[in-house]
Amino acid sequence: MTKRSVVALLAVFVLLASACGDDEAAEEAAPEPAPTTAAVAEEPAAEEPAAEEPAAEEPAAEEPAAEEPAPEEPAAEEPAAEKVSVAILLPCALNDLSWCQAAYEGVKLLESEGLIDLQVVDDAPFDAQGATRVMSGFAEEGVHLVIGHSFDYGAPIHEMAPDYPDIKFAWQGSCGGFCGVEGPNIADYFMPMHEPAYLSGILAGGITESGIIGANSGYDIPVCRATVEAFLLGAQEVRPDATRLDAFLGSWIDAALAKEATAAQAEQGADVFVACGNAGSFGMIQETRERGLSSFGYVYDESSLAPDNVVASMAWQIGETYRQMVNDIAADNFQPFYDVLMSAGGFEVQMNLDYSAGTVSAEAMELFETRLQEVIDGTFEVPFIAAAEG
Repeated sequence: MTKRSVVALLAVFVLLASACGDDEAAEEAAPEPAPTTAAVAEEPAAEEPAAEEPAAEEPAAEEPAAEEPAPEEPAAEEPAAEKVSVAILLPCALNDLSWCQAAYEGVKLLESEGLIDLQVVDDAPFDAQGATRVMSGFAEEGVHLVIGHSFDYGAPIHEMAPDYPDIKFAWQGSCGGFCGVEGPNIADYFMPMHEPAYLSGILAGGITESGIIGANSGYDIPVCRATVEAFLLGAQEVRPDATRLDAFLGSWIDAALAKEATAAQAEQGADVFVACGNAGSFGMIQETRERGLSSFGYVYDESSLAPDNVVASMAWQIGETYRQMVNDIAADNFQPFYDVLMSAGGFEVQMNLDYSAGTVSAEAMELFETRLQEVIDGTFEVPFIAAAEG
């Protein structure tokens, strides 16, 4: 029997029992009829849905963090530029306080700056055969630039350069076209000593009492001729009647011969001296020290040789010349002639504060300072006189 049938029978039984009750009860208001089966069988009230547990709040979605930029890939390093390899022949000692030390310090400066790989031969042979042997050895190695730091190396360089067209050669000729430099891989580099010589001559003109200047040169070549001619022109700015006695020694290395030549000039009245050549300057300075006369240093600060007698030194900053060559080789722009003047830092006049053998006149010192600035500024040009006038 179903649940619904049982409920219906119970309802009938209740009705019958009510009919059999006492009259009083009957007289009373009949009770409200019991709920019908339909009422009993009420559809259960729709259950209110249980209050839902509040859903656990999901944490608010975090704003995505700004992405950090990915680390940049390091830029591929460009390969370091190849250094220019340089070999230099120096015909004298590295510490000679003159010709070779000036050149040595010049190339060492470039090496210290990381511009070149360097090989040096000092006391290198002067003769053509010996110089050719040394230079051809460097050329066979594939050195980029072979430098012969002497006028004497010009002939062997011109002889051998055509056999090594990919190697650059440079020699200290100071010819500027006078010597007929030929060949696409040959350069002559200039020693513009005529500029500091002119300025030093001004000082000499303010010192000399006799008006006679003594000069000795290793050889009568353009650079030496230009040096002594400029020195006299400078002296004549202060002392118009100044004259010069010349000695051409026929040697770069004979200091004793230079000393004798200086003594002979002193006997003829010369009291201020200049030289073109490293051994020539040594012999000259020694003689002037012994006689209490005045002289000028050659291409390097030589005041230590005679602190009382060296007025000033004409110091060659040759590293600037070599720098131009090296940069041009790196740029494939090698030139036939290199000429770095005082306006570009090629030379300096270095005064000796201990000089005491004579006195530079105030007029000469004032003119020296004026001309020095004009030469550096490029507003005063010192003539380059490569041969004896007349």
